[in-house]
Amino acid sequence: GTKSIRACADKNNSGSAGAIKESDETNNCGPWVNVTVAAPAVTGSFSPIPADCTIVSGSSTCTTSFGWNTSNSTTTVEVKRNGTQIHTGVSGSNKKGTVAYGTDSFTLVTGGATLDTEAVTASCSLGDSWNGSQCIGSCLNGADNPPACDNGNLMTGTISASPISCLIATGASTCTTHLSWSTAYPVGTSAVTRDGTPGDLYTGNANADQVTNVPFDIDGAIVYRLYNNTLELDVTSVNVACAAGGSDRWDTTNSMCADPTVVSVVVNGTYGYGGAGSLDIVCANSDTYSVVRDLSGDNELIDSGPYTTATNTPLTVSDNYSVFCKHGSVSSSPTTVRYDTPPPPSSLIFINATPKTMDFQGKSAVNWVIQYPESACALTAYPVCTGGVCSQAQLDAAAVLNTVITTEDTDADDQGNGGGGPRSIAEAINTIAPGHEETDWKALGKKTFTVTKSTDFTIDCGNNNTATTRVRITNSNEE
Repeated sequence: GTKSIRACADKNNSGSAGAIKESDETNNCGPWVNVTVAAPAVTGSFSPIPADCTIVSGSSTCTTSFGWNTSNSTTTVEVKRNGTQIHTGVSGSNKKGTVAYGTDSFTLVTGGATLDTEAVTASCSLGDSWNGSQCIGSCLNGADNPPACDNGNLMTGTISASPISCLIATGASTCTTHLSWSTAYPVGTSAVTRDGTPGDLYTGNANADQVTNVPFDIDGAIVYRLYNNTLELDVTSVNVACAAGGSDRWDTTNSMCADPTVVSVVVNGTYGYGGAGSLDIVCANSDTYSVVRDLSGDNELIDSGPYTTATNTPLTVSDNYSVFCKHGSVSSSPTTVRYDTPPPPSSLIFINATPKTMDFQGKSAVNWVIQYPESACALTAYPVCTGGVCSQAQLDAAAVLNTVITTEDTDADDQGNGGGGPRSIAEAINTIAPGHEETDWKALGKKTFTVTKSTDFTIDCGNNNTATTRVRITNSNEE
């Protein structure tokens, strides 16, 4: 309201001591002044409200968020949408408001006064249309009359697999992938089918991660289809094969992927070495085996049967032999080996000495290689004599070397024993070295001799089949 006010002073001039009586104050007062007293102004506003709101397919409204602040209000503060109260309070944050299709008005009101107004427009998602009660998708069946789409079906669906390829392990019949699918506007409950499998594999309008076993298919792909209300919505496929080598590794007998393998084929007794002729066969991932003789291209089956452990096939005829390991209907690639009956070819002899020449007596290493050795093969040291006449010293020197040959072993670093260390010189001459049986049939060896006189080292395998290396002592004038 309106009030009056004036000011009075106890002094009548600047030099006055101020000793004016209270009863005389009226003589020193200013005029009355009217003053209007009013309450502080009420203010308020919304925090920024998004001007647009998108309605998703199948809905009729969307939701917006907002806040507000007011000052100096002495009455209830209301937030109204199109005149209807939806929130109260002097302030608010992150409040929700539903917006219908079209434009809604939000007002901030107190004591009958409107403090702020915001408008929000709601519209359908891009590609959707308003049918009078909700937003609907465009016609997916080729019709041109949305929203009715009365000559089609509004359902859509997608299905996918990850990974899109999988490999079946040996001994298994399936591998694994992950299916995911979804259905928009389903009429009924969607179903996933698999080509070749009767009935529904899975049901449900959506699944983000369905682990599924993928069976083998000879064409290399398994097809999955998404249906709803008998309508096929989408299709996906998964490539499938056996990990061990594709579709040709599928065992139709046992309905699994198989990988039969020939691990090893050892030929025994070739040329009569090591006894009677035979094949030692080792398979992996196999339940049967067979041996075929390539006789004049006839591929004669000579042995077959169940396989549980290493097996042995006798051989009596020189020829090439092919071994197959099998699992049900799947066969390994053949491993072909050669077997030859006795007798072996004539021995091929190589012998060498290092060094071959020395000024005085010293050590010389004699090395030999004999392919197809025979029991008759032997090493002998012979003196080198002038005019064929040997001194007693020469004969004695040769005798010492021959004693070494018949009684001692090869050198400690002799590699002819396959790393097995030294062996007798006689054995190293007439016996195939370890690791060379059924491969190159070689006898190998090395022996270091102390040579005091010029000497011929000769290997004789009989039937005039000999080879010689000479070690010369030049100061002895023996030749």
